[in-house]
Amino acid sequence: MKYRSLGVLVGVLFSVSAFAQSPKPGLWETTSQMFGEDPAEVKQRANLSPAERKKTEDFLSKSMGTTVTIVGGHLITVEKECATPEEAKTHVFTPKALAESSAKEMTKEEDGCTVSNISQQPGNTATVSYACPASKTKGSIKVTVHNDTSSSVHWQGVIDGRNFEAKSSSRWLSTDCGNVKPDSKKDE
Repeated sequence: MKYRSLGVLVGVLFSVSAFAQSPKPGLWETTSQMFGEDPAEVKQRANLSPAERKKTEDFLSKSMGTTVTIVGGHLITVEKECATPEEAKTHVFTPKALAESSAKEMTKEEDGCTVSNISQQPGNTATVSYACPASKTKGSIKVTVHNDTSSSVHWQGVIDGRNFEAKSSSRWLSTDCGNVKPDSKKDE
């Protein structure tokens, strides 16, 4: 799995997970894990010494802009984001809209991609399919909004010709964001 693809996926997973429904303003945490990575890469990471693992985690965390840990050779990311009350008010989405926007985000860098089969499921769940013929990328996304403080995403498909699966869950932590800046203030 290319780290660039994983980074894009992590960003999409956070944006889908954390801002489902009308989210509570404050500090959100999204934990994501990708399955179906290159078995050789997983084995290599699983066999890293503690010092090498720490160095790799630090490098990946810095390059991806999130916290990365290696567990059993698999990459797990944890990202914290701060939503101001104003931002929370503007992020009112249905699961169906979130599923569609996440598929469009995942496919925006490649011409010829399609997003299809967008459907609201019973409860607060929606699904969508996407395909990018040039890169042989395709898959489906299932978004579930549990309430205004938690949501989850299940992603399955093929990236760069390799099967993958990713799961993500977001949860609201606090009204106080501490030292985590809102997106609108990150460049200040």
